[in-house]
Amino acid sequence: TLRRGCGAQLLTIVNDIIDLRSLGAACESGVGEEAKTMLQRVMPEHVVSAMMRGEKVPPERKDAVTMFFSDVAGFVALSSRMDEARVSDLLNRLYAQFDDLAHYHGIHKLETIGDAYLAATNLGGDQVDDHAARMAQFAMAAAEVAAETVIDTEDARAGFIQIRVGLHSGPVTACVLGQQSPKYTLLGDTVNVASRMETNSRPGYIHCTQATADLIRAQDPTIPLHPRDPIEIKGKGLMQTYWVNRRPPSSTSAPESPMSASSPGASQSGRVFES
Repeated sequence: TLRRGCGAQLLTIVNDIIDLRSLGAACESGVGEEAKTMLQRVMPEHVVSAMMRGEKVPPERKDAVTMFFSDVAGFVALSSRMDEARVSDLLNRLYAQFDDLAHYHGIHKLETIGDAYLAATNLGGDQVDDHAARMAQFAMAAAEVAAETVIDTEDARAGFIQIRVGLHSGPVTACVLGQQSPKYTLLGDTVNVASRMETNSRPGYIHCTQATADLIRAQDPTIPLHPRDPIEIKGKGLMQTYWVNRRPPSSTSAPESPMSASSPGASQSGRVFES
């Protein structure tokens, strides 16, 4: 809870965090620690620490991260028949559980875009030996809690949430973009491919690339992996991919989402990730 009179100052600091003089003044008043705590929820700790010291954060090459993308199956249809307050409640209940799981598994949440949840591992360089397995465990837990989360608390007939998940491992460039409401962002083809894995997944299932499957095998051989028949991925051609933990019946191909016919890189929330 913020001390009386500090809320506006903290908001200014977080929204204009590059203004280092504001940060210095805030630290003297004690608000700086609150700003730091808030920023650590959206940026890795080493990035926040550098910014609080007044250092400009240059783009960082990350050679091996694992990306997580998920969306809510049938979200367009759900949104059309539920009012905005109930859709907001649905996503808030789901994301609150994902956030708890991310904290437990040491996953860095990047952002949410509509019904999409984005996260990554090994951004601090301290998860080199288990970043793919760690993300697979998080993905399995996320799919499980989603399947236990009711869609509409006012209508039990609506059933439970199903998410589609995509994972991919590879290099990215991490950077802080913007001065007003700065955003910690990952750039690179690894992000695009992870998005493609989610788009070509199925409700309730986790879909990953060969690269991620190889890492999972090496890091935790107990996690089940099921090869899928090679599928055509936009911009990549034919790819060998895998189901994590369990495979859907007749898993040769995935049904198209409402937007996938015209834009395979788009989820039901309408976001598109292109290189």
